[in-house]
Amino acid sequence: MKTWKEIVERLVWKITSGRFVLTVIVGLVFAYLACNCILKEDRVMEVVLVVLYAYFTKKRLEEKKEEKKSN
Repeated sequence: MKTWKEIVERLVWKITSGRFVLTVIVGLVFAYLACNCILKEDRVMEVVLVVLYAYFTKKRLEEKKEEKKSN
């Protein structure tokens, strides 16, 4: 079981990482463009579908790798 200190340190590390900051900035820009109708509806749908596909594919690949390691 992790201590509160370890949890907080990991959270701070994640939040201050460049990857997290970039993800938040890109998300905010995309949300702004989508909400102000600067991006067309079909483009918004394409981006959302690609992101969802990539996210869930990554999760499944990670789970398969863990299964192979445990066997």
